[in-house]
Amino acid sequence: LDAHRMVAVVERRTQARDHPILLTVPETHYLKCLILRAL
Repeated sequence: LDAHRMVAVVERRTQARDHPILLTVPETHYLKCLILRAL
């Protein structure tokens, strides 16, 4: 599905501090969220 619209990234978020991201274990960076604005 393609809406033919541009979007702008407003904010990037990751998991809270109770789900730490370990630099040596990439699998711990599993919660990601983008806040987008349709242009």
